[in-house]
Amino acid sequence: MKTSPAWVSGLALALAVGLAAAPAGAQQSAFIEYADLRAIERLNDFKCLHLRATDRIGLGILVDDAYLRADIEIDATAKEQAEHEDEEVWRYMILVENLETRAESRIPDTCDIGASALHQNIFTDASRFNLALFMLAIHFNGLDPADALHRPLAEGADAAMQTYADRLAATFRGYTETLREEATALAQTMFTSRTLDEIHGWIDKVTDAALTEEIMADAGYGVSAITYYGSDAIVLVEADGSLAVLGTEWPRTYKTADGRDVKAFVGMSPEGQLRLNVVDGTLSAGDFEAHLMLRTEPPPEGVDVFTLSSRDDWRDFTTGFGATALAAESCAVGPCYEVEPGFLERLAGEADQYELVFAPAGSSDLGAPQTENMRYTGPISTALDGVLARFADRM
Repeated sequence: MKTSPAWVSGLALALAVGLAAAPAGAQQSAFIEYADLRAIERLNDFKCLHLRATDRIGLGILVDDAYLRADIEIDATAKEQAEHEDEEVWRYMILVENLETRAESRIPDTCDIGASALHQNIFTDASRFNLALFMLAIHFNGLDPADALHRPLAEGADAAMQTYADRLAATFRGYTETLREEATALAQTMFTSRTLDEIHGWIDKVTDAALTEEIMADAGYGVSAITYYGSDAIVLVEADGSLAVLGTEWPRTYKTADGRDVKAFVGMSPEGQLRLNVVDGTLSAGDFEAHLMLRTEPPPEGVDVFTLSSRDDWRDFTTGFGATALAAESCAVGPCYEVEPGFLERLAGEADQYELVFAPAGSSDLGAPQTENMRYTGPISTALDGVLARFADRM
């Protein structure tokens, strides 16, 4: 059993007394910061898959945060430079366009981290950020359960964070101690300047990414992440670098028909086949039957699709598609299922919602519709029509 990471030593005391680290040097313009972060994010998602999942998830949080700050900066600049309200709106739109143009212009020509100073800097930023969040996670977990700030870690997260820290120590070598000190200072700053909800949300994302990486690594896969259709999605890579599974989502908890929780994700094979992947090695294909209920009928008059998905009669407007369990050697971790081709053929129509149902094996009872199991078909269509083609050289 791995122990708590050594790099959190002393942090609990520092946080307990509320110490805050002063920022190092002048603060960089959020406009410039966003463009640089976004450039590396796009390089990963559109070409390289060079970042491990935990680093990519951390980078994504940094990108979103920088954009929010850049938006404030741009709005203030537009107001300062404009004399009239219409001119202010025009200037704001131009500045936003310039923001993305700068990001595009900053994308490195190579996937080689060592060949790009920007690439190296962003990787360091993501590493520092994740370590800071891991330190806070250990701090909250170590508090007395009666403390309002106590927040337990998910099972296995401690060991996964240690693996992440060990890898960074091997990567950064002589810079490791400095990175740890910078991460500690950043954790202290976040603790005093960010809301707990914000910090907890970030912690949940990066610790889950580290845990997922560890689970998949044990199964022989590399794990990256990309963002499309507005959400993170998992990408599994074989040991030889070839694409194994392109997720259309990040692994999430689905409710089974008999009330259990199953962690799973929907993904595409390199050949464009739709698959359901369970992320639990204790389960087998014989435990469940999988079904996808695709909305193929328009909702009743006056009812929008969002409301329809929460109604008891949701399935009256759907067509059911079964999924065939695949051989264990074809799956990553836990059982996986291939959805019948008719599901993909119907995506060209008006359907935009589906429900993934895991029913007990041999049971015809799908249970009541579960809002937690409702998803939209957009990510599947996007993966099939565009994202798979980005990584054709990995197939």
